Amino acid sequence: MGRENKLLSLLLREIEQSPSHTISCEHYMTQALYHPQWGYYQRDRLKVGKEGDFYTSPVVSPIFARSLGKKLLEMSRDFDQWQVVELGAGDGRLCAHLWEVWEQIGGGPQRYYLLETSKYHRCLQSDRLQPLLTSDRCQWIDQLSDVCRKEPVIVISNEFFDALPVHRVRRGERGWELGVVTKSTDGQGLAEDFCSPPTYMEKQIGAYFDLLGTTLEKGQIVEVAFSAQKWWKQITDHLTQAIVVTIDYGGEMEEVYHSGRLEGSLRCFRNHRVHRRWLTCPGESDITYDVNFTALHKWAEQLGWRRVSYESQGSFLVGAGILEEIAVTAEYQDPFCAAARERRAVMQLILPEAMGEVFKVMIHAKGC
Repeated sequence: MGRENKLLSLLLREIEQSPSHTISCEHYMTQALYHPQWGYYQRDRLKVGKEGDFYTSPVVSPIFARSLGKKLLEMSRDFDQWQVVELGAGDGRLCAHLWEVWEQIGGGPQRYYLLETSKYHRCLQSDRLQPLLTSDRCQWIDQLSDVCRKEPVIVISNEFFDALPVHRVRRGERGWELGVVTKSTDGQGLAEDFCSPPTYMEKQIGAYFDLLGTTLEKGQIVEVAFSAQKWWKQITDHLTQAIVVTIDYGGEMEEVYHSGRLEGSLRCFRNHRVHRRWLTCPGESDITYDVNFTALHKWAEQLGWRRVSYESQGSFLVGAGILEEIAVTAEYQDPFCAAARERRAVMQLILPEAMGEVFKVMIHAKGC
């Protein structure tokens, strides 16, 4: 007999106690990813890298941070002093690599804030960033209201929005339907179902698609990240002069909500394998989706933000000078030497068939 999944037991009890005998997809994801004890991001296990479940750009190569760091210095050239806020800083690798390049070429922020809720990730950050934390150049915060508002802020959102809980929405025969989680037929597991949303949610869904200027094919399912809209509101409320750099996988509405993608994009990563069984073994796999950059921009625009740019990660990194970071050597006799490995890492970050086109970079500014 396998070990008990305590989070699954908790979710089954929540469903039993619910008047509708269901919970929303968004609530399920919140528990599966962020439950204080059993949520995926709260567990004491590696998530990123060879021994984890997936790779991120900072893990692929420090060159990613070197290129980004130079670009951030360029963005901040009109600021006397400035600050950085990294949303969901993971193991602290991006922060460490950014400070390396700033110390090498001169410059950098007055302070680097790490907005991190995971105790496990804070422990990893503490190990990696101890000198920076001790010198007060880095500081943990629990909420954006902890950021000093006197200086301009650059917000780094690197694979942050794709980790937020989402709703699943389907266009049914009679209108919008909301994805919910209920018990499976045998009562031992979980299953997805769709039902008519509450009136307030039906209005919110309708307003969302009106904002996007689109609708769905009948039977089509998509992910809607109202949680991302709330984050934009928080950023706006607490930061009066700021630049937000969003790096994530996904695309514009026409791509993410294409009529050929009838089942949506919700999926899981486990041991570097992708699967769509997101209701099995809650808390043990990363759950993610393709970010709708059109929605992110529309929400930001409503709040007074100006879009500076939107492009693929490959285009952004090439523009930031990543190719200049590669050792100038036509050929490598040893394909396993450091220079050859570095070149392969850069190609993985920028080529369209690798991470270069899947990831997008969008920059917004407000008050500067």
